[in-house]
Amino acid sequence: MTKNKNNSAHVVDGKSPEALAKMSVVNADKFGAMASVRARHGFTLPEVIVAFSVLVMVITAATQILVTVLRVNADNVNSLVAYGLAQEGLEAVRFVRDSDAVLGLGFDGTKKSKSDESVWGEKLYDVMSGAKFFTLQVKSRDELQGANCKDAKNFGAECLPIQLKKLEGAESLTTAVETENLIKKSPGLATDTLVYKKISPVQDGEQVPPVNSGLGYVQNAEASDPTFTPTQFHRFIRIEPLNSQADGGAKFNGLPLISQLLPANKLRVSSVVSWDADGVPRQVVLTSELTNWSK
Repeated sequence: MTKNKNNSAHVVDGKSPEALAKMSVVNADKFGAMASVRARHGFTLPEVIVAFSVLVMVITAATQILVTVLRVNADNVNSLVAYGLAQEGLEAVRFVRDSDAVLGLGFDGTKKSKSDESVWGEKLYDVMSGAKFFTLQVKSRDELQGANCKDAKNFGAECLPIQLKKLEGAESLTTAVETENLIKKSPGLATDTLVYKKISPVQDGEQVPPVNSGLGYVQNAEASDPTFTPTQFHRFIRIEPLNSQADGGAKFNGLPLISQLLPANKLRVSSVVSWDADGVPRQVVLTSELTNWSK
């Protein structure tokens, strides 16, 4: 009996002291975990508002940076295209000057036998009228094929890849703002100076490379021509005779001096390309002076 009592003293509900000790440790861990959970606090409303505000500020700043980068990239692309178009204008007039010397034409692009007609469509300058404004029209290879250009005497405009068209009402085109305003007010001026870009045709739902006509941008395209699309660029060329540098363009009794009425041997050529960049008038102007080689 004594032995049984001693055993019962060390056994509770059939569990040994070691088992009871383990259970107490487990229970203590459970109660501690529950207590720690109860001790935790969630985010308060001010904390949530501050965190959300910071997140919104970061996203807004990142968006503005992205928009700025895209806008700068687009402006850089437009500037590069504008410089290319302006350079093309200068090179076209330089080609006219070089061709005049090779073909035996006058410095203004006229034949000696026909001093009033220019093979380029317009005389490059007129000492009496001062500066003149033109648009540049470039022909494709297809338009030049079939022309009889072997006989120098009969050499005419159909043999030349470039034609100049006089631009009316452009005498005040100087700054970017004035150019943009005048182009907006004058439908004829806007149409004449507008630059078109050749686009890729679509066949079977996919774009295919355009036919190589040697032209990427033109000013003589028709608005209804499906192979060209209008751009935001406008271009014109200003040609001014510099035959009166010695006397500074002075006049006597309101009349030009004799030196100003002599044929010019030097031209100041300015190629101007303008466009609207998100409401801000932009303009690229490249200027060069061309001398008469034949002299």
